[in-house]
Amino acid sequence: MYYAVFLFQQAGLNGTSSSLLANGIQGAVLNIFTLPDMYYMDTWGRLIPMIIGGVGMGMSMMFIAVIMKTKGNPVYTPLTKKTNFHFADQNASNATIAFVYIYVMTFGLTWACVAWVYPPELFSMNMRGRGTAFSSATNWFVVCVFVFAFAAKGFSKAGTNSMVKNFWFALYIPTAMDKISWILYLIFMALCYVMAIVVFLFYPESAGKTLEEMDFLFTKDRTPWVFLDRSATKIGPIFERDMARGEALTALDSRKAPDAEQGVHVEHVDTVENTTK
Repeated sequence: MYYAVFLFQQAGLNGTSSSLLANGIQGAVLNIFTLPDMYYMDTWGRLIPMIIGGVGMGMSMMFIAVIMKTKGNPVYTPLTKKTNFHFADQNASNATIAFVYIYVMTFGLTWACVAWVYPPELFSMNMRGRGTAFSSATNWFVVCVFVFAFAAKGFSKAGTNSMVKNFWFALYIPTAMDKISWILYLIFMALCYVMAIVVFLFYPESAGKTLEEMDFLFTKDRTPWVFLDRSATKIGPIFERDMARGEALTALDSRKAPDAEQGVHVEHVDTVENTTK
């Protein structure tokens, strides 16, 4: 989305103003499609949107690459040093632009909100602040890398110091759009699919779970292959709760406690004291 203007130009949308207008529209689309995710996030959970979102965004990138390869004619312009695609079939150009919007819609419905809610839910209280700060800093660092990478061409034309210019050119994304064009979208497709696979294999579900339950999911005796652990992937509590007393009762994992009488009593220390006493 940070390079949507370049993508619209590659897709055959002529004129800088047209590309900027299309980019503004995709920003509005993103804001609209984040609303359902905000409302239904606890119903949908965290894992399902991230998995479906990764697959959906990957498919959008794949279709863009296929259309550019099969229907587009790459034309390199020495003046602007850019490679744009000319489409004999206007429908192919429109389809490419449409899949950009589908990508944005998919992101808005899935990762746009979940990506910010999920990290704090994983960390225990003693490391939540540092963990959340580190995850946010990592996210914005990657964003800055992409933004400055695409600004590199503008810097170079303005005669920026060669060391700075070479550093940002080394980030390679804008050069990749010109040199390998449609193949770059296949790389993005692969990253989206890998993202969905990693979430499916290793990410626990946090929706509807307390801090104690999340800590329980990270105990040493549990399998790292989260998709094999039903309690780690289901939405909602994994402990049997007595909400009137503010307590949670659970049995240990069957490998350790085959006898139902062996149990763990977990008490919420932050529960408000019963006022009926």
